[in-house]
Amino acid sequence: MKKRKVAVSRRQVVILVVLTTLWISTRPNGLAAAICTKEFQDTETTRSYANCSDLLRQKASIAWNYTRHSNKMELAFSGHSLGEMGWVGLGINNRCSEMVGSDAWIAFRTINESSVQSYKLTDRLYNFPVLQTGPIDNDFRIISVSITDLNIVIHTSLQLKPNQTKFALVWNRGPSVLFMMPAPHALDEESLSSVAVMDVNNGVQDIGKLGCPINISHRPQKKKHGIIAGVAWGILYPVGILIGWYTLCFPQAFLYAYVPYHLLSFGVGMAGYYSGNAVRDLSGSQYDSKHHLLAIGIVIIGTFQILLFILRVASPAGYGGGLAYKSIDVISGLASMNTRNRVNVAKGVSKGPLLSQYIPTSFAKVNVL
Repeated sequence: MKKRKVAVSRRQVVILVVLTTLWISTRPNGLAAAICTKEFQDTETTRSYANCSDLLRQKASIAWNYTRHSNKMELAFSGHSLGEMGWVGLGINNRCSEMVGSDAWIAFRTINESSVQSYKLTDRLYNFPVLQTGPIDNDFRIISVSITDLNIVIHTSLQLKPNQTKFALVWNRGPSVLFMMPAPHALDEESLSSVAVMDVNNGVQDIGKLGCPINISHRPQKKKHGIIAGVAWGILYPVGILIGWYTLCFPQAFLYAYVPYHLLSFGVGMAGYYSGNAVRDLSGSQYDSKHHLLAIGIVIIGTFQILLFILRVASPAGYGGGLAYKSIDVISGLASMNTRNRVNVAKGVSKGPLLSQYIPTSFAKVNVL
């Protein structure tokens, strides 16, 4: 039995080559975008990594070693800057797959040498989009940085938390650096989607979108904030208003009972406010702005009452106060309760029980991971 020869014409070969080229060019950033490598020449040392992966955006790639018994990773991020004075940055976010909330190392070329600086990316960048160098999480440390032409490699180490298996990788690049402040990156689709999830078991998972799919919760911080602020503004502060009202006519009782109590409740309330700011930073952009504005209003009114103590000390009537001071105490106290608990003085409670509105609101309106 004779074998049939399959003839392939030159035209078919040309068509096949064209189709293959089109397929390559239509892939995200193309196959030529980045070809990951596991070995890097760092000054006089060659650093080797067991795994590597292309990140598909901005011609970037990542290589890593993972030590299971210590739950520690060594990372080598390779990126291409936009020019000789451009910058390239790698960020780690343990909570959400987004840039806000990330700890970042940004590398760039200075006049005489290469430089790498740490930056904390908080939600304040929305209002003031300028990066300023500052301390970051000690578990994310820089090892070295090397710059060759437009290629920048950042070597870092990351100590994962117990039972942590994944975290978000965010990266970007910009055109220049002025006084250690990197210029803003572009806002095109590629720059806004340079995010992936690193899983120690499955490697890099390209998601290309923002959000909070990482199952690492900061619920304990939320609970701590809810308890502190709820006790301070929901219990201590209203009770203090009643104590102040009934002891105002008795200067000694007012001085030794109400004033220390009120200062204590205000101090606990401020601790609750600052713990809320910490939760806001952990939540990235997924926090409740109305709840934050409400907290600012409470702090302003509470601070106003504390200032009344200073005015009262300087007044001729001393701690007894006059009718004006009594009226201000009552008005500011009711205003604080009205702001915090949504109580309408004329119509009563607007909706829901007083205490049940606070803690569920502060928990539920911030995205739970």
